[in-house]
Amino acid sequence: MSARLTGAGVAAIGFDVMFAEPDRTSPQPIADLWRLDGSLRRDIEALPDHDRLFSQQLTQSDAVLGF
Repeated sequence: MSARLTGAGVAAIGFDVMFAEPDRTSPQPIADLWRLDGSLRRDIEALPDHDRLFSQQLTQSDAVLGF
């Protein structure tokens, strides 16, 4: 989302949300939840972590996080 906003030329992005825990929908937690193993688990775990993607986008944007 922040990549689209930055690409659209917004001056700043504000998130008034508490990010208190890791994203449960990232590949690693999903692989654990679904009890995957073998090649399917490796394929899922090879996908990028959602929190890491989000933090990378924040570093490339003028973003403000509430506290």
